[in-house]
Amino acid sequence: MRNMALALLAFVSLLGFPRSIPAQQSSSGGAVSALMRLLESGRLPPARQGPALKLLCQRGGPRELGYAFGVALDDKRPLELRALVLAELVQAARQRKLRPAGDLTQLKRLLQGPPQLQQHAVRLAGLWQVRSLAASLGRLAGAEQTSPAVRQAAIEALQNLRGSEARAALEQLARAAGNARVRMQAVGALVLLDTDQAARLAAELIPQLDDQTDPAPLLQPFLDRRGGTRALAQALQGKKLAPDVARLVLRYLYSVGRSDAELVQVLSRAAGIDLSKPPFTEKDLPGLIAEVNSQGDPVRGEMIFRRKDLSCTKCHAINHVGGDIGPDLAALGASSPVDYVLRSILFPNQAIKEQYKTKVIITAQGQVITGIQVSRDEQKVVLKTAEGQLRTIPLADIDEEAEGRSLMPEGLTRFLTRRELVDLAAFLSRLGKPGPWAIPQVPVLRNWQVLVRPRPEVVQQVPDEFLLEKKVRAAPPGRWQAVLGLVRGDVLLEEAAQVARSPVVYLRTRINVLKEGKALFEITPGEKVQLWLDGKRLPSGAQVEVSLRRGRHEVLLRADARGVKRLRVVVRPAGGSGAVAQEVAGP
Repeated sequence: MRNMALALLAFVSLLGFPRSIPAQQSSSGGAVSALMRLLESGRLPPARQGPALKLLCQRGGPRELGYAFGVALDDKRPLELRALVLAELVQAARQRKLRPAGDLTQLKRLLQGPPQLQQHAVRLAGLWQVRSLAASLGRLAGAEQTSPAVRQAAIEALQNLRGSEARAALEQLARAAGNARVRMQAVGALVLLDTDQAARLAAELIPQLDDQTDPAPLLQPFLDRRGGTRALAQALQGKKLAPDVARLVLRYLYSVGRSDAELVQVLSRAAGIDLSKPPFTEKDLPGLIAEVNSQGDPVRGEMIFRRKDLSCTKCHAINHVGGDIGPDLAALGASSPVDYVLRSILFPNQAIKEQYKTKVIITAQGQVITGIQVSRDEQKVVLKTAEGQLRTIPLADIDEEAEGRSLMPEGLTRFLTRRELVDLAAFLSRLGKPGPWAIPQVPVLRNWQVLVRPRPEVVQQVPDEFLLEKKVRAAPPGRWQAVLGLVRGDVLLEEAAQVARSPVVYLRTRINVLKEGKALFEITPGEKVQLWLDGKRLPSGAQVEVSLRRGRHEVLLRADARGVKRLRVVVRPAGGSGAVAQEVAGP
């Protein structure tokens, strides 16, 4: 404590506090009080106010936080300073469970304020439990002009508020016509507050979904809640579900490693799937092995492996490109016979390797978390879920704990025809073997992201560097979605265009230059593609030579999928430069 106080006093001294401050102030409270007096004096230079207020929020109590809140409310203060203070108040609420003294309802002024302040203010309304703002948060979440990030924050704030007003606002959002994602998010938030009512609202919403909708915001909260899937199954009893919608929900359950019996039964009946008959058994194996060897098409099999509804690439990487939840499959075919490959697909729970065994943890609050254990100590356990998220659970919060099954459920094969299963196994059983399915030895780029819904001004024309920076590179992370290259390295631009929802696609990846020097970008077809390196336009062509400095660099491409079907990019040393560049794994 004394060291912290001395550090605070040293900081106050650096900021220029008058020498009259007594040096014997040795408690943290005394040092914080000195900092407060300095701020209140008005003599602190503007450039030093930000660091001082940040420290005040990190160390101060309710009175000091109240002063900082006043700064955030002051329209005469710089916008950047007010945003910094609000962000620090969010951290104080989350980490130290503190809120300012004074009238917190003044947050309402910021709910419709500048975007830089709005999202922080919305979060604070929930963290500070300002229940009188529930209706305002509900209106904000439902407004068409509200950004997705602020809308999500508003719904989370309502969940944190609890209480009848918050529940009413969430129910109104869940029943509102229009944006299906907003309705799903509202129902998902309500699961924690009233699981049965949330299940009833979900049962009204699910039949209205189409087979292109991602049901994760609606379904995952039920999976994370003890008794959640049972409540949802009961609410769906007797509801008319289109087979494609039922299959959509089933696929999501299987893709995250869940096969909760009651919910699977209800959905399977609606989807026309007979659960009493397993799709494939041990007796089918000899015939399947023979078909894989004689008729299997690995080209079609790679396309099946990439199908979104099977989620293979979400869990598995091929040579470090793809998910990192299950094992990397780059050498699967070279090390495993067809029999092993088929068994792994059909019966994933028969032989689970130790490092891929799952745990199911139920917390005292009724939360259900399933994943692979990453670490454990005397205070906490960390699990990696099927979505690739790391979840930290304090040991004191654990109510029940058990060994789980494989994150790859057996039910996924119900969505494959026999021919599709044979082709998928043919692809996996050839991975890593010499020939067309060997991992390329050239440094080909495969780990791409595509910009979803690029702005019209960068679709209609090739942007200059200013427009590229503003409309493409500055796009938030949520608008970039993974598009992986084939094993050989080709990017399928038709597939990328579907994800982008635009015929003109912007693709980006990152390279890490380990040894600087001249490098050659080999682009196929180079004449129809625009290339930027760290935002700087490079010449078009099949081969482009550049000088690469050590460190990470962004590679950005623009291509029109109406004229280009496939794209392949290789980065290799130019001449004898010895430059070494590696693609960066992950998002």
